[in-house]
Amino acid sequence: MTTIISPLDKLPSRQEAAILIIGAEGVGKHNLALSIVNVSAPFAVQCRIATELPLTNENSDTRPRIDFLCYVLSQANKSSVQTVKDAFTKVDVRYFIGRSCLVVCRGKDTSKWSVDAEMISQLTDNFDLPVLFVDIECPNDRSVLANRILSMLEVAAGFKKNVSPLLFDATRMNYEMTL
Repeated sequence: MTTIISPLDKLPSRQEAAILIIGAEGVGKHNLALSIVNVSAPFAVQCRIATELPLTNENSDTRPRIDFLCYVLSQANKSSVQTVKDAFTKVDVRYFIGRSCLVVCRGKDTSKWSVDAEMISQLTDNFDLPVLFVDIECPNDRSVLANRILSMLEVAAGFKKNVSPLLFDATRMNYEMTL
């Protein structure tokens, strides 16, 4: 039996945070996970990788609480978009409030892109996700991305005093006043 992933289904670990990276095969999840683990952080970081959700109940008792979800898709792989869309339906809505992000891997060769910006924009608007664009093959880009994800993970795991995922999410919104 499988269940929907929830951010509050387990007790938190002291000074330890876990991130789940979800995406199709070949989109750079392993490179991203290595970059995140190699960054020095004031807390221990566990990276888990999945190609689809929900996670099975096998080893669920030893699996840590998932503090942050990172969805990865490639602009050169149209099926990676469907993998991410399918994963969205198997996640508790509380993850979409400051506890997840979408990473879009771009290659330098724009002729290979099969996913257009409109599709990505629609996806992020529907689920209110922050989107991070990266060339996953470039070590400097991966390092910058890993640091950004770790700062979001720190807030989501509750290690940042007086900052909650909801507050973090509210600060990134663009509010327009209409009179």
